[in-house]
Amino acid sequence: MSAGEAFVTLATTDSYCKGATVVARSLRRHGTTRHIVVMVTPNISEQSRKGLENIFDEVFTVDLRNSEDQLHLSMLGRPELGVTFTKIHCWNLTQYRRCIFLDADTLVSSVGTQSRLNT
Repeated sequence: MSAGEAFVTLATTDSYCKGATVVARSLRRHGTTRHIVVMVTPNISEQSRKGLENIFDEVFTVDLRNSEDQLHLSMLGRPELGVTFTKIHCWNLTQYRRCIFLDADTLVSSVGTQSRLNT
């Protein structure tokens, strides 16, 4: 396993932990040699966190970052997207030489993916 590189995702709610699990399992199914990392916020339940610890190589707790831009987010009809600033914590994972961030609603496809995940 390449410790210098990682695929990273984020779970800010227990329901997002389910999506993060799908991301990790799809990466494993395709045989990635990279670490699979999830960043979680403190509000994640202990049960969800333990489930993630069984699937991910690393689970990091990070502070929630919110854009506080309710006006523009409400115009988009997506007020929950304010917490997407939390993704910026990926830049703090300096123990990795390279990180690829995947949203928790990402599914790794088998079409042409295998060679890219292992290079």
